[in-house]
Amino acid sequence: MSQPPTTEPVATKRAEWLHRVPSIVIGAIALLLLAHSVLATFELESTLAGPGAEPAQHDALVFLQRRELVVAIAAVPVLFIVLFLVERQGRRRAEEERAASQGRHLEALGQMSATLAHEIRNPLGALKGHAQLLSEMTESTPKLHAKAERIVNEATRLEHLTNDLLTFARTGRLRRDETDLAILVQQTVGALPAGIQADCREGVAIARVDRVRVLQLIENLLRNALQHGKAPVEVTLHADAEHVELRVRDHGKGIPEHKLEQIFEPFVTDATRGTGLGLAVVRRVAGLHAGTATAANHPEGGAVFVVR
Repeated sequence: MSQPPTTEPVATKRAEWLHRVPSIVIGAIALLLLAHSVLATFELESTLAGPGAEPAQHDALVFLQRRELVVAIAAVPVLFIVLFLVERQGRRRAEEERAASQGRHLEALGQMSATLAHEIRNPLGALKGHAQLLSEMTESTPKLHAKAERIVNEATRLEHLTNDLLTFARTGRLRRDETDLAILVQQTVGALPAGIQADCREGVAIARVDRVRVLQLIENLLRNALQHGKAPVEVTLHADAEHVELRVRDHGKGIPEHKLEQIFEPFVTDATRGTGLGLAVVRRVAGLHAGTATAANHPEGGAVFVVR
């Protein structure tokens, strides 16, 4: 079944062209003004070169025409400066409209995700509970026990997916407290498989953050690095007077260049069993704290994720 075409990209392109109209008009006026002055100068010189031209009239007309040419030449740079300012303002407005459009899209996606997660959560909990009871009851029958365990494992995976959906969709008020981020990193590293090297000294990076959400951010970054990279995964914390920076580097194959801008988008993943929401949650949590999350490829191999 084909989907109806969306009008939003067309509207965005139309808005970009509308922003360029003043720039085009100003540029055309500048060129026409300069061309008019040059042509008028040539026409005057041709007229004065003919017979019957009075010397006084000649001097006066030359003075006036030269003044007009000087004014035109002086006006052209001013018009081009105005052209540059208008063009820059137009680009800025187009970027703001694009960001607002993306924000509306993510908000709608978050609301839909939250609704689906809530609808799935209760029956999924019942399914998992009964499957666990069935698994305990069939321990003496290996074949049935293995099938029951598979149901439990799949229910657990779906439970993680619904939790990711709810985390991604959740906004709400942040519960900020003075937190030593090094302690959060150490707690997360201790709960994950081996292969993580943390260079995080306590007392260096202290900030007012929502502890629960930042723990989720750190866990998602480290799990992503362990899943897509090779050990060791390196974690470092830096702080200055204004910012705290968390940097996670893996030693995997890196990120394809065409996916660097998409890596934090919801449901973007190369993993066959991944949800594609882990890094989207990272950017969402960073944004709620007025921060940023970026990704790049390290010159020596692997990927580097930076949250500021």
